[in-house]
Amino acid sequence: MVGFPIPVNQAKRVCERHLPAEWTFRRLGLRLALLLVTTGIFASEAGLDAAVAQQTPSGVPAGWMTEPPMEIPQPSPVSPPGTSQPSQGGGPPSTSAPQAAPATETNQPGPPAGTTPSTPQPGPPTVEEVKPEQIYLRDSDGSLKLMLGWTMAQFEELVRLRDALEQRSRPPAYALEEVNITGKAFDRYAELLIECKVRVLTDTPVRIPLGLGQIILREIPRRPDGGQLLIFRSQNDGGYVVFLEGKKDSLEDITLQAWVPVIENGNDRRLVLSVPETPVSQLEIELPAENPTVTLGPGATLVGTETTATKTTRVKVSGLGPGFEMAWHGEATPEKEKPPILETVGLVIIRTSGTNVDFDARLTIRTYTTPFDRVRIRLPEGASLLPTSASGYTVTEVAGNSDEGGSGRVVEVSFPKKMVGPVEIRLNARRPVNSQNWMNLAGFSVEDAVRQWGYVAVAVTADQTLVWGNLASVRQIDRVPNTQESIEPAASFEYYSQPYTLFVKVVPRVSILSVSPQYRVDFSTTELLLQGSLSCEVRGGDVSTIELEKSGWQISEVTLRGEDVPLVLAESEGSVITIALPQRMSGKFEINFKARQDPPARGEVFRLTFPRVKASRIQPSELILVAAPNIDFRPRLQESEGVMTAAVSGSNPAVPNVFAWRLASPGAILAAEWDIRPREMTVEIETRAQVQGNQAEIEQRLRFQVAYQPWAEPWRLVGPRELDGKVVALLDGRPVEMKKAVGGPPANSPPAVLPENSASEYLVTPLTPVLGVAELVLRYSYPFPVGEAESFRWRLPLIQPRDGQLLGHRLMVTLPVGWAVDRINPPWEARTSTVPAGMKSVPLEFATSAPVGEATIWLKILEIAGTRAAVVEKLLIQTRMDRNMRQDRCVMEFRTARPNLLVRLPRAVRGDVAQIWLDGRAIQARVSGRSEVMIPLTGTEGEIASAQDTLHHLEIWYELPRFRSDWGRTRLELPQIEDPVFLRWMYWEIVLLPDEHIVWTSSPLTMEYRWSWLGYFWGRVPSLSEEELEKWAGVNEGWLHVSVPANRYLFSSLRTVSVADVWTFRRPWIVAVCSGAVVLLGWGWIYLGRSWKRLVALGVIGFLVVLGLLRPDAALLVAEASALGIGLAILSWFLYRAVTPPQPSRVAISSWGERTSMDTVVCQRSLDDAACTVPSGESTTHSHV
Repeated sequence: MVGFPIPVNQAKRVCERHLPAEWTFRRLGLRLALLLVTTGIFASEAGLDAAVAQQTPSGVPAGWMTEPPMEIPQPSPVSPPGTSQPSQGGGPPSTSAPQAAPATETNQPGPPAGTTPSTPQPGPPTVEEVKPEQIYLRDSDGSLKLMLGWTMAQFEELVRLRDALEQRSRPPAYALEEVNITGKAFDRYAELLIECKVRVLTDTPVRIPLGLGQIILREIPRRPDGGQLLIFRSQNDGGYVVFLEGKKDSLEDITLQAWVPVIENGNDRRLVLSVPETPVSQLEIELPAENPTVTLGPGATLVGTETTATKTTRVKVSGLGPGFEMAWHGEATPEKEKPPILETVGLVIIRTSGTNVDFDARLTIRTYTTPFDRVRIRLPEGASLLPTSASGYTVTEVAGNSDEGGSGRVVEVSFPKKMVGPVEIRLNARRPVNSQNWMNLAGFSVEDAVRQWGYVAVAVTADQTLVWGNLASVRQIDRVPNTQESIEPAASFEYYSQPYTLFVKVVPRVSILSVSPQYRVDFSTTELLLQGSLSCEVRGGDVSTIELEKSGWQISEVTLRGEDVPLVLAESEGSVITIALPQRMSGKFEINFKARQDPPARGEVFRLTFPRVKASRIQPSELILVAAPNIDFRPRLQESEGVMTAAVSGSNPAVPNVFAWRLASPGAILAAEWDIRPREMTVEIETRAQVQGNQAEIEQRLRFQVAYQPWAEPWRLVGPRELDGKVVALLDGRPVEMKKAVGGPPANSPPAVLPENSASEYLVTPLTPVLGVAELVLRYSYPFPVGEAESFRWRLPLIQPRDGQLLGHRLMVTLPVGWAVDRINPPWEARTSTVPAGMKSVPLEFATSAPVGEATIWLKILEIAGTRAAVVEKLLIQTRMDRNMRQDRCVMEFRTARPNLLVRLPRAVRGDVAQIWLDGRAIQARVSGRSEVMIPLTGTEGEIASAQDTLHHLEIWYELPRFRSDWGRTRLELPQIEDPVFLRWMYWEIVLLPDEHIVWTSSPLTMEYRWSWLGYFWGRVPSLSEEELEKWAGVNEGWLHVSVPANRYLFSSLRTVSVADVWTFRRPWIVAVCSGAVVLLGWGWIYLGRSWKRLVALGVIGFLVVLGLLRPDAALLVAEASALGIGLAILSWFLYRAVTPPQPSRVAISSWGERTSMDTVVCQRSLDDAACTVPSGESTTHSHV
């Protein structure tokens, strides 16, 4: 294949003129082919020039191949003189002979006719194609790129696509055959009737641009069969576009009624109209002038004119087109009175009731020409006008008109002066309802209005529905736009011309009631209480009453869920009652009722039925029966009817005497029998004994389980006489009195447990009758023996109940570190090891199932690796703290047989700088760690320590930085002695700066203080003075004295304390916080409402009471710090009262309906009075009718 070159510029011009739409190339995936055609290069210019230059014969220009003509001659028969051969590409024929161009032998012309051909001369060598076929294209950078595989067929296909030859041969989808326009012209506009005849040439929908951009449609065009046309305005198409769907080769008619503006210039008038191109187009128009001078645009022909009897001229024009113009000059015929051209937009709200149909019409009227001062409106069929309050116009009924013909009455609306609008007219009308016949709800048409459209909203009552009939010039829509009325219409419509037709029939709505019952029966020995719940769902019409069959129950109260007002009950025939609802209701709601009946005979089988509601559909019921604890309820499901065991919501199978069933039918019957159970009472005892110093704190928990019958008598308890007056009793967390029974010891007490004349009987009366679980807690203290013997006997007295069956007794003993239980006397049995692991204090557990009055425990002192315990008789620590430093003074009196004593100081203290005195002598202790010191306890002569405990007096002084944490917390570490160690008593005094206070401490510290009058106020002072503490600890006078003013806090403990947290705050911060809170509460009391004032007062009183009971010292500190705030709050109150004017009495404001905010509330004497209540404290005026 030899490609012929095309000049680049000429190829670009051809492609720009004939290039089809780009989507054709995208569809074929030939974007590269588009580049080939537009460039016009099928062979590289540079490559071909070089190849041709080598084969070009002498005498032929070297560049002949770079600029060839577009048409290349081909061998063909000789044409007659004066004619030309068509070009190869199908271009236009040439009128002159083609210019001579170099060619090969096959392209040279033959000899003229009638001559003898000469002998052929040898010519230059022919140009032959170089294989393989090579086509080069230049890319965007100008480089040559080789393209392989192109054929002539592919190129021809691209050329056809470029010239859109295939698309030109397609037949059209439609043909506009004729346009006929008739009408009448006025001074400023013309009324036209445009009729277009279109022949559809396909079975698919076609899009027809009509133009006519100057017209204004008077109404939506319709097809001859009454169907609507799909028409819209398109700026791109210069006017209106119609979509038609018809059969192939069918003739369709399009009729448009429109206005066209007339351009005025003095007495000259001009009409411009863009008419689509058609073979036949005519215009027949009546001009408002006599013998006017008519001028037409190019292409149009004046066919004829005719003068009418009314001195107007009828003109007929043919040959209309897209640029049609017609102008005329002449005196216009004077009109006596030009009628206004009215447009009406309506909104009609229709409400139906049981007997009437009410119309509320809002009509917005405007004119496009002359002003108007009155309009006539035709009411709906059978409707009469209702009086309304109108401003700006008057409404009168036209005399002599009637509704006998079914066209509706006519009313006239008059305005005080002429106007162009828009103006809104509101009319109310009413017509009776006839449920047997159809009613036409159309109406409110304005006479002589050229365009009328609007919306209709129909609202019906809950017990009615509407059936739609014939509809004309109206269509149903989803909702009415821009409606300010708060209505929920049953249907909405849009009408687009008057008169329209809207036939309806009022049909009563059928109520469908579905009920899902739920019952709960409380079964006791005196009565059966029923709590019923009816979950109702009403569909269709509303209901106002519900009938309920009692089925042997006495209905006492019926309410709606969420409301407290009982519903009205009416007795009907038989055992049926009628429940009157507060209003007609639909949708979902719930009715709750209560009923009772006497219990059936005891020990006999009875049959129980339940109330039944009369409804369209009743779901299976849920029944929960709760029997009293003392009732033995035995259902007989084999003899029951319609009762099935099922898991019902709200029931718990694990709870005794609670049964759940499902009633499959409304008439289900439950068969059962019942009896009374005797009372049963069991008791479990748990005793905890914890040794603290030389005392054992004992707590006994007696858990009574009372079943079937309540217990109201006093519980009888037996205990040793040595506990008389020492026991504190709590019943369910509330203090109760434990009285001693009058008389001697109980006669039935076992002598081994309670020896003669050694036991007492106590009485504890329950606060209320007990049925279920009750817990009695007994607390008392008992001495813990401390001696030098390594093993001794400890008798622990216990209190035992006389009432109830004992299920078991658990005893848990917690001993100090270094002590262990050797054994315990029967009937007690050890549940855990009697020897604790290591030196930790762990509880030991024992148990018995027999009633015992004491526990005899044999104790022993542990000796681990030859280490004996140290008993600290007295310990006194004084901690002095300022802003940054802390100083501790520690003195202790202890007894031990150890040769050395290891003391651990706080971690921030270096052991080598601590000052230590032992038995009044300063010693140098051996430092075994950074904060640990080993103190030798042997005599001065170096004798070995004896096996007997020796009493020592140790004193330690040290200093360390004060470490603070968040929110004022200071963690204090105290010196510790190596275990085992026993502490008898400890005092700890903390000395702070005068403006710093302790507000809270961590356990197990106990504050030692008493209240005293300090001259100006009551304050807290330590229970022991400095002299008394010094005398108790055995130190010199002035050992605790502080020479500067300070705050002293004294604490005590019965156990060793390693770490304690104290929270301290400076006095300015405490005063600022407390006074600020008081000032805020005072402002809130001034500005908040009455209900908020009550809440604030209750919260403040509760906080003060709780704080006073838990921490009286903190409560006193808060009260003193709040004094400034109280004064400021009182001052604020006086200032508020001084600057605030007195408030006038308020009037109750109603928001009912459409009344103004100052309308008087009118209440009726009925159950609805609750809706007219006014909040307390507000004065109101009521008018009773």
